[in-house]
Amino acid sequence: MQRNPEYRSKVMMREIGTDNAAALVDFAGKTTTQAEFARKHGVLMVPTVMLFGSRGEALAEPLVGFRIADYYGYFLDQRIDAALARLRETR
Repeated sequence: MQRNPEYRSKVMMREIGTDNAAALVDFAGKTTTQAEFARKHGVLMVPTVMLFGSRGEALAEPLVGFRIADYYGYFLDQRIDAALARLRETR
């Protein structure tokens, strides 16, 4: 997905490990770990895709799990489009 120009122009993607102790700077500028960031945001299952605004506000319902491979891209595009629409509303 990161190599797809359509997505690159829409979203910035980051992979966060739910058991990763690597340092991460959160939206408030504070250093935490990837695992703590995931815990703080209620991630209980992987994959979980969350879409945030620049201040850390949730922009769409998380996409949790990977149930139906044939429709995953569709569900992901729905979330991205919803997040982009919400961003447009707040400008």
